[in-house]
Amino acid sequence: MMNNVEMTELQRRSLEHFERSRREGLSIKAYALAHGIPAQQIYDAVARLRRRGALPDRASTSGKFLAVKIAPPPISTAVVCRMLMPGGLVIECLQWPPRNWLESLARTPDAAT
Repeated sequence: MMNNVEMTELQRRSLEHFERSRREGLSIKAYALAHGIPAQQIYDAVARLRRRGALPDRASTSGKFLAVKIAPPPISTAVVCRMLMPGGLVIECLQWPPRNWLESLARTPDAAT
């Protein structure tokens, strides 16, 4: 992640905290709060190292495309609509049927085709 550049002890510790915050998936602020470290110290050290070229510039690491896979929603087996018809017929639907179809059932039992 870093070029071979001389760093002060404070910068070295700050860089270690910065890298740990990334590994833990935390913002610098959240990481600093969790570990009792002044967040500004980390921000300042990282900014100085970026200006010196010891760390890649933020602009060079952002804006990259990520592969995204769009998957269909999972199929639910939960019944959302259960209708009991005359003669003991039970109709179960996994999603809400169209309104006009339901209305046709209410009018005549034979119309639901």
